[in-house]
Amino acid sequence: MAQVRQFIRSQEPPFRQMQFVPTRLRGHPRNGISVEILMLDFLGHTEQEDDMPDSVYKVIELVGTSSDSWEKAAANAVEQAAKSLRDLRVAEVIKLDMQLDENGKVEAYRAKLSVSFKFEGS
Repeated sequence: MAQVRQFIRSQEPPFRQMQFVPTRLRGHPRNGISVEILMLDFLGHTEQEDDMPDSVYKVIELVGTSSDSWEKAAANAVEQAAKSLRDLRVAEVIKLDMQLDENGKVEAYRAKLSVSFKFEGS
């Protein structure tokens, strides 16, 4: 346990500042050998989060298109949004689809995104 704590203290933030709960798991003996595993259950909380002021984020949906790929379609949506919005934070792909011509060939790849940005109220 001391070695684990020493390892965590040697790491860069925020890993070093994570709280953890030691958990021991005991396996059933096989061939007379008992197995004990030490796990660290990270709580996902850092001291830095305590210092952060409360913020509000607005979430919008965008659809990007590309004739090449879904990846480029998503990137196009984010790049276009970045031209008029500040402090973009997270983009999550919600849906991928394709626009087809009358013969069933792909005309465009489309990516529907949920994008969040920091809301600055008046």
